[in-house]
Amino acid sequence: MIKEIIEKYLDKTSILEKASKELGDRTKYIGSSDIGNCPRKVYLMKKEYKPTLSDLVKFARGHAFEPIIAEVFQLAGYKYEPQKEIVHPKYDYVQAHIDYFFHNKDMTKIRVVELKTVSTTPESAYPSWVDQVQYQLGTVKAVYPNAEIKGSILVVNVANGDIVEFNGMEPIDSVYKNLLQRAELLIDAIRNDEEPEPEIGFHCAWCPFRENCPAFTENDIDLPEDVVEEIKAYSELNEQKREIEAKIKEKRSELINVLGVGYKGSVSGYKVSVSQVETERLDTRALKENAPEVYDQYKKTLKYVKLDVKTS
Repeated sequence: MIKEIIEKYLDKTSILEKASKELGDRTKYIGSSDIGNCPRKVYLMKKEYKPTLSDLVKFARGHAFEPIIAEVFQLAGYKYEPQKEIVHPKYDYVQAHIDYFFHNKDMTKIRVVELKTVSTTPESAYPSWVDQVQYQLGTVKAVYPNAEIKGSILVVNVANGDIVEFNGMEPIDSVYKNLLQRAELLIDAIRNDEEPEPEIGFHCAWCPFRENCPAFTENDIDLPEDVVEEIKAYSELNEQKREIEAKIKEKRSELINVLGVGYKGSVSGYKVSVSQVETERLDTRALKENAPEVYDQYKKTLKYVKLDVKTS
C-alpha cells in the first residue's frame, strides 16, 4: 500500500519536480549526462522510457543530497551557482547542467563540480563520468574562451559515507571535438526518429533496454578495452584465490598434525583450538536412489548465474 503511494507521488515531490523543470525537454538537446552513455540507450530514454520506482528513488537520492553539499559550500564561504545551464553559442542542442558552478567576479576563473552519489566507491572515475565533465568543461570554454577552467567529480558513497574527489580535470580540445561529433549524431537520430547503433560497456549492466539489444544477439562480440581489462582482472583474482585456498589447506593440515586434536591455547594474541566436530548431512544421492518419490517431493530447483573465465 505505502509502496504504491510512493510510486504514484514520488515524481511529484518538490525535489524531482524542480529537477524536471531545470532539465526541461530533454528531447531537444544532448546533455552532459547523455554524452557518455550508449547512443541507443540515450535515444530510447528520450523517446519512450518512463522511469521505474527504482529510477525515481535513485534520482531523488542524488538530488536530495545536492542541497546538503550546497550548504557545506555556503558555510565555507564559497560562492557558486547551482545547476548552472551552459548552452553552446553555436550549437543550441549542446547543453550542460552543472551541479556546482564556481567562478570569480569577472569570469576569468571557473571551477565545475559534478556530484555523484553511489553505493559502491570506485577506485577511479568511470569513463562516462569523465566524458560528462569533459563535455561540461568544453561547453564552458566555448562560452568563456579566456577563462581558466577546471573540473572535478565529487563522489559520495551513501552506503558507507566515503567521500572521494577526482580533481585536476581541464578541458581537452581533441576530446571535446569528438564529444561534439557524438552529440550531433545523437540529436540527428532523435530528430529523425532513427535508432542508433548500441555500444557495449559497463552501462549495459543497468540498461533497461538490455533484453532486446541487438548488440547481444550473438555471443562472440567485440568488447571495449575497459571490459576486457576487467575480465583479465577477474581471471587473475580467481587464480590468486585458488593459490591462496591451496596454501590455507596445506597450512591447516600442518597445524592440525603439529597441535593434535584437543589442543587449546593462546599464542601471541591468537586463541587456537583443534577439535573433533561431528555434523549430519542428508545423503541426497542415497535418498534419490532409495526413495525417489520423497526426493522429488522435497527437491528444490535453484537458479543462479555462473561466470566462467578460462584462458584460451
